[in-house]
Amino acid sequence: MNSRIRQFANKLTMRLLALLGFSSTFAFMACYGPPPTDRYTEAFPGEINAPKDSSLQEVTVSSNGRWTVTDVPDFVRVDTTDGEGVTTLHVTVLPNEGDSLRQGVIVIEGEDTIQAIHITQEA
Repeated sequence: MNSRIRQFANKLTMRLLALLGFSSTFAFMACYGPPPTDRYTEAFPGEINAPKDSSLQEVTVSSNGRWTVTDVPDFVRVDTTDGEGVTTLHVTVLPNEGDSLRQGVIVIEGEDTIQAIHITQEA
């Protein structure tokens, strides 16, 4: 009878150890799985108020992935159209020779994000 109890205890112990091994593997995978995919792209400042004359502004773009400038108003020039991480964009607003206020948006697209820089220029 002792041998049957010992065999049962051995089988039970082996099953418990296997169960603990599987559960610790799943816990490890949950804690140390692939990195999070939360992407961000930010631009500062998000708004430029330019004088009537030509203006050079700096905008800092921060991202944890690649980004690309996808739209620029016709009265604006940017020195960099793509990047990764933290980059300084030099934004040139050309002189406004008209009699009306000009407005536009620079659009920056990240891997899962869109950021806009609003530009207003005096008349």
